[in-house]
Amino acid sequence: MVGTRAVAVFALSLVILGALVRWNAVVADPPFSANVKINDVSSSTSSCCPTLAAGSTGGVYAAWPDGRILAGDFRIFFATSSDRGATWTTPNVRVGDDVPGSTQGSPSIAVNSAGAVFLAWIDWRDGSADIYFASSADGGATWTTPNKKVNTGAGFAAQAYPRLAVDGTSKVYVVWVDERNGDSDVFVGVSSDGGMTWTDREITVESGVDPQYDPAISIDEAGDAYVVWEDTRNGNSDVYFAKSSDGGLSWSNPNVPLTTEAAAQYFPTIAAGSAGVAYVAWRDNRNGNYDIYVEKTADGGASWSTPPVRVNTDTGTAPQNNPSIDVDSSGFVHLAWTDNRNTIPDIYSASSFDAGLSWTDPNWRVNDDPGFNSQTFPALAANNPGRVHIAWQDGRSGLDVFSAAATILKPPPPTDVHATLVAGRQDVWITWVPSSPETTVDHYEVWRGNSYSPTGQGYVALPAANNLPPGTASFTDTATLLGFSHYYIVRAVGTGGSTPGDFQAGKLLRPLSAGMSLLGIPLILQDNRIASVFQSFSFSMARIYDASDPADPWKAHVSSGTRSEFDTIDGEHAVWVNATAAGEWRIAGRVPAAVSVGLQPGWNLVSYPSAIPRTISASLTGLSIGRAERFDPTAPPYFLRVAVPTYTLLPGSGLWLFSDTSQSWNLTN
Repeated sequence: MVGTRAVAVFALSLVILGALVRWNAVVADPPFSANVKINDVSSSTSSCCPTLAAGSTGGVYAAWPDGRILAGDFRIFFATSSDRGATWTTPNVRVGDDVPGSTQGSPSIAVNSAGAVFLAWIDWRDGSADIYFASSADGGATWTTPNKKVNTGAGFAAQAYPRLAVDGTSKVYVVWVDERNGDSDVFVGVSSDGGMTWTDREITVESGVDPQYDPAISIDEAGDAYVVWEDTRNGNSDVYFAKSSDGGLSWSNPNVPLTTEAAAQYFPTIAAGSAGVAYVAWRDNRNGNYDIYVEKTADGGASWSTPPVRVNTDTGTAPQNNPSIDVDSSGFVHLAWTDNRNTIPDIYSASSFDAGLSWTDPNWRVNDDPGFNSQTFPALAANNPGRVHIAWQDGRSGLDVFSAAATILKPPPPTDVHATLVAGRQDVWITWVPSSPETTVDHYEVWRGNSYSPTGQGYVALPAANNLPPGTASFTDTATLLGFSHYYIVRAVGTGGSTPGDFQAGKLLRPLSAGMSLLGIPLILQDNRIASVFQSFSFSMARIYDASDPADPWKAHVSSGTRSEFDTIDGEHAVWVNATAAGEWRIAGRVPAAVSVGLQPGWNLVSYPSAIPRTISASLTGLSIGRAERFDPTAPPYFLRVAVPTYTLLPGSGLWLFSDTSQSWNLTN
């Protein structure tokens, strides 16, 4: 079973795919570099199915099966890059120490923190498919001989699909599919001496003879080992999981199914990060065509995020295949896969900066081949923050191994976002301090919504502000909608996505009738003078009640200048204003992340300081309030009514609160 399938898959990968026709030829997407050929032989030979590892010091290591020695006889070759994937060492290094005539394939590579490189592969030197291993202490220039056989099973049972991982010490793990028990099971070999000696044991726990395929392994920063594989015990292919916290001596029993869909899931891949955190990606047919899905665990596999997240963003029915996933040193997650959205297979990639909840959209095409050729079998490795390397089998000039690299980082946020009114206090001038540094900023965008959302839900990019160049520090919205409030997010956009500014800005609009109104300021204003705050309408007098001054709490400001007991207004005090004519109150400023209003025992005339509408009940939760009264323009002479618990406070309003004690009213936006 496994031997037949492994040979078939390996043979299929060696078909000359370059003869296929690409109907929609496109070029690579930024941020990926120009593609670089890794193998140093002519196109008349075949190289395929690479494996890739990236070290913490910046080195990148690649291995692949290569047919340069003898036609149809593949050997494992190796190259490394010390310049972030710009060039690769030549001549390439042959890893195996066997004589020609016994094919090798399916290599898997890893590097530890000390720079030692480890490699496992399928090897037919003994007449059947076994798992072999070698390591290098000099960056791949030389490899240990004799190569070590990892599996201990006797006879001619086949072993296939090896995947290798190394922890922070010298412990090396290799998982594979093994037929020694008469069916295909997942086994693991563990070496505690850098690969000199090995012990192996079965991981899969199931009573039937249903085969398992395609295992993958990763080690988290705490040293726990995670394994996933394709499992048919339930009648179709599902993704299963097991974990070891004792150096591979024991594994999860029972095994844990990560997918239970009726449709099939294939080719799982896993990447572990900090302690307890791991991401699993696979090929999934739940939508009737194959897509790439991802799940995450943050508790060592005890629970998994559901539902899984679809990564590929194409809208058609083209299939995706062969995912490869890794986590960089900052915890960002990166994924590559084979994608047929352009008719012929390309290599596509996406990244997540929020722990796998969302992925860069649109996805990026990695290969820059302008012709009509096929690219397949990607291998992805990430090391420094945002630094991604991808290698793949490439059919542009035969069958070769090509690579590309990118630094995929979200830019730093714009800071000190603010707003003021201009042009008759109708247009909004939004200002900010550009991201620092701006090296990862491609452009800035300003998004606007008509009602406040902490996450910007429902906001849209302003057409005149969707491609502001680096260095831009302001934008004037001259297309404001009459009669509406507006809220703004400034986004720095780079190759890794967009980052919102540290604050939102807002323009508050409130229609006023002639006569008394009770107003509160929910924004941080750049100019808090009464003359500026109420500049958009005419008024005769403004009054506040300062509960912190019990001897003389009432303060007045007369617009004619005959009386001015206060000249500025903050976001805590509500203001009684007598408008001399109907109009609009318009202000602009920064939306605070959180606000706090100090309440004195007894009556307080306070602003409702939030941009989010809330009921009285929700607003005053946790406070000891004896009575609340709200503004009602139909209830002269005091224009007040009792504020019932279901009454909704709106941004820009004020109210009376009778506080039973000295306390703080705290709200968030």
